[in-house]
Amino acid sequence: MILYSIFSHNISKMLEDVISQSTINKFDSTQEKWKKTEVFYTKVKGLTYMSITNNKIHKRQIEFLQNEIAKREEKMELLKKQKDELSIRNYRFQKIIEYLEKKINKLKSREENYKRINSISNPTERIQALTDYSNQIYKKLQNKAKKFSFPKISKQINLDTKNTLVLNKNGTYFYYPDDVDTFYQNARLLFLSFLNEPQRNDSQKISELLYQFDFNEDEIATIIQKYHSNL
Repeated sequence: MILYSIFSHNISKMLEDVISQSTINKFDSTQEKWKKTEVFYTKVKGLTYMSITNNKIHKRQIEFLQNEIAKREEKMELLKKQKDELSIRNYRFQKIIEYLEKKINKLKSREENYKRINSISNPTERIQALTDYSNQIYKKLQNKAKKFSFPKISKQINLDTKNTLVLNKNGTYFYYPDDVDTFYQNARLLFLSFLNEPQRNDSQKISELLYQFDFNEDEIATIIQKYHSNL
């Protein structure tokens, strides 16, 4: 009986030792696995943080580059606009310079002719030279005037002042009877809207035209009435 008790006790102790060692081994193994898992997740966490940080840095870099590109494009647009303005300004200046040079050459030529005429000692010859020069200038003006021709008459409006207002298809006007000089002087005052805006009726066009010459509303109404009566 005593032997059995001792044997049982030893067996129990051995089993306890085996179980304890097995438990310790399992615990150690589990702890080792947790350590490896913790190291793994720490690495993953670190890589994730690095990735997020890099993405933020790249995003900031991209935004910075986009802003720089936008600024450069804006600057290029401004420089292009300034270049166009300078080109237009230079073109205008060039035309002004050409115009002034032409005027200066004409004045020099005229001055030389005057000096030449004034240098003639004989009064009769001087007057003849001045007359010839005047005829030469008048001939040039006549040649320029020939470039213009009387346009085909569109309408004639008889006014109470016994004058006739002649409206032409090219937008010019003159009072008849009238001389050529006054016609060309009046031809500069064009009322192009009279014929160049077909979407508006003649009454509106004539009304706007006559307002420019200080006609009152009653006079305009009378003229328009006479205009339509001549259609």
